[in-house]
Amino acid sequence: MEITEQAIHMLTAVAAEVQARFADFTDLAHGWEHVHRVYHLALHLAEQEHADGFIVGMAALLHDLGRTTRGPTRSHAERSAVLASKLLAAFGLPHDTQQAILHAILAHSYRHGFKPATLEARVLYDADRLDSLGASGVMRWAMTTKQWRWPETRTYHPDDPFAMWR
Repeated sequence: MEITEQAIHMLTAVAAEVQARFADFTDLAHGWEHVHRVYHLALHLAEQEHADGFIVGMAALLHDLGRTTRGPTRSHAERSAVLASKLLAAFGLPHDTQQAILHAILAHSYRHGFKPATLEARVLYDADRLDSLGASGVMRWAMTTKQWRWPETRTYHPDDPFAMWR
């Protein structure tokens, strides 16, 4: 689906805002570079699958925005949807379009029980998963492991060489 000139301007404005919010973000695996890669992957997939590129693009730009804030009980996807809703309000988008974007954001995180119910949500889900594969995925894993140094993220432990218990 072709993205209009007006939609491109909105995507550009949101991209600049999201990039600014990630400026001091220290999680190397989920920072602006990840968002940027997912955005481009998602747009490519949207074109291949004939999904709405505007909805996919907006959701991709905003899908990890919640990682830049902390909340007591909400997942990063839920925080992202709340922040996205506030940011999108300035654009006066149709209610259905805004809801489709928010659904894709909520459904991109497979750990919290939101299932992708639309083509656009499935595209974002796949783009986010694809970024965790290959060379980018290995580097993201290495950066996260280096940063957090959690015992369960060690690649090898002599008592559990095949990672059966971790």
